Amino acid sequence: MSANPRKKATIDSILRWNYYRGINVIYGIAPKIISNRRYTYKRAYKNAIKTAQSILHQKIDNTYEIFHREWLSFEDFKATNTVERLWERFIEYAGAYTENDNLLISEEIKKSICSDFTKHLNALIPIIEKYDVFFHRLVYHIRYKEHITIPDKIGQPETMRKNEMITEQPTLSHISKTDQLALESFLNT
Repeated sequence: MSANPRKKATIDSILRWNYYRGINVIYGIAPKIISNRRYTYKRAYKNAIKTAQSILHQKIDNTYEIFHREWLSFEDFKATNTVERLWERFIEYAGAYTENDNLLISEEIKKSICSDFTKHLNALIPIIEKYDVFFHRLVYHIRYKEHITIPDKIGQPETMRKNEMITEQPTLSHISKTDQLALESFLNT
């Protein structure tokens, strides 16, 4: 069964016409707006980190550093091989802290440290998963606010994906005392 050649020619001509006009056919958004969104969304992500750090600091004091720190991020806990990723981050931090690029650690000490990481992961992963949902909703909310603020540069809020239109600032679910202790314990490892 072949496609109707007349319909195919019509669709092709519409696509070519929109391409030359500079319109993204799928979403009806001009390339300049898409380019502006790239920069605006990067800024929104950075602002979401700052906002999240402030919220976390109010809820759990300095323990928030496990989520957004120079050498550690909640995204490290979402890696395919979390223990290996944490080990890499640990080596980066230890090398920078000691200013030693050729830091040698015995296999026995590595196993011990990785074992400590593994012990903490069972308690940390559920906390990180709750935070991940909150953080992404916060990023979408800040993007939404950018669309409200500068619609002429990045498009009206209606041009956003429906699941990304978060109009109200999300709240972080309760972090229990047990969760706080698990976070503190990991930071003190």
